[in-house]
Amino acid sequence: MVNYSAKFRTKDVNISIPDTVYSLESDLGPKELMNLIKTILKEDNPSVDLISDGKKLSFIVEGRLLRSTLIDHFKNVDEEEEPESNVISPEEKVLTIEYFISQKSPKPINSCSTDDWISCIDTNDEAIINGCYDGVVNIWRFNKLDQVISIPAHSSAIKDIKWIPSRQMIGFDNLTDDDYFFVTTSNDETVCLWKINLIAEKVEQIYLYKGHSRSVDCVDIQDGVFATGSYDKLLKIWALFDKEKLSSGGDEKEEGENDSKKLKYNNTESGNNNNNDQSCKVKTPIMTLADHTEAITDLTFIRDSNDTSTAGHAPTIIVTCSMDNTMKLWDIELGKVDSTFSGSKAFLSISYSPLTKCLISGSCDRHIRLWDPRSNEGSIVKTVFTSHQGWITSVNWSTTNENLFISGSYDSLVKQWDIRSCRGPIYDLIGHEDKVLTTDWTNSKYIISGSADKNLKIYENEC
Repeated sequence: MVNYSAKFRTKDVNISIPDTVYSLESDLGPKELMNLIKTILKEDNPSVDLISDGKKLSFIVEGRLLRSTLIDHFKNVDEEEEPESNVISPEEKVLTIEYFISQKSPKPINSCSTDDWISCIDTNDEAIINGCYDGVVNIWRFNKLDQVISIPAHSSAIKDIKWIPSRQMIGFDNLTDDDYFFVTTSNDETVCLWKINLIAEKVEQIYLYKGHSRSVDCVDIQDGVFATGSYDKLLKIWALFDKEKLSSGGDEKEEGENDSKKLKYNNTESGNNNNNDQSCKVKTPIMTLADHTEAITDLTFIRDSNDTSTAGHAPTIIVTCSMDNTMKLWDIELGKVDSTFSGSKAFLSISYSPLTKCLISGSCDRHIRLWDPRSNEGSIVKTVFTSHQGWITSVNWSTTNENLFISGSYDSLVKQWDIRSCRGPIYDLIGHEDKVLTTDWTNSKYIISGSADKNLKIYENEC
């Protein structure tokens, strides 16, 4: 029987063991390795069970999650990735095996039906919000998932949607704990700012933003401004509100300004489309930036892990991705492109993690890439994740675990990944019957996905 020499390492100081070389039999698998770790920990702390019942350990061996015995693990290595020449066999070297408390499989808890394809999703602590191809916004409260607030928001498909953190709405007075704001972008070339009281279910359209000449496909928000990207190839920056104080009660308003239209929507009530509503104030962009040669498909602000409502003196950086096969980093203060990264096919989605300070991207070549924009040596692409069989339409980092992210694809699957294991996802989240168009993991407790099957799938996630 083949024996392997190995050292164990972990970032979890509570379950770390001595840096010793161990001789491991080749027929050991995850269960046996976990028992070995528990035995070693018991030797130092006989009265303490550091790995409690119900928890399991995962192991990364040679860049792959260990799912079998060690010998089978190495038999399954792709020969194209490790040709026979110039390769040291596993038994001829000291392996480094990383271990950590396993992430439990996300648990499906609900499925919500809509009237059209679901194109975008965002969540906060209270509710899920989604946009559909019929121009309707749906809001689902976590404590009342069987009830929906539906808002006919645009005359054409809603392409992106974002809740606005309440701390950023400093331009509005007299807000209650039940008042929330969100932004919608649409194929009708407009952007709208909305206010909703979730208890009273009263919706108020605050602003209508005009300036793009094609579909507005993406939006992100930071520090009183937001950015949009469009099929017109342009990146535009907008102010969330006027510099002067606004009163949400309407006691103070500019001369000639009409009262904002307040509507309460439900499943049976119809309302006028916002583009025919002349009561809300129309706003124009404060900055327009051009460098992409094809449509901008997604964008994100670069945020530090200790980001607050005040940005300090740090430069405002936005990352955009495009159908022109590039990602661009923009310095908004200077109004120019700082860096350009090229890919092999059109990019469809990006996500930035303040925990790792890295980007992940999904594209039409079916690959997910991990990028480190700070890298000064070698390729800035640090890892490639391959498993999906269709275009990758959506990627989202975990907001609490620096190693985890999710992806959604035209292959109807949502996958959960660990960046320490690039050769396959840790879980496939199944249930959709058509292509997945959007995913969200903003609320760490829930993984949400939307599809062309008109269903919103909600998975409870172990934080």
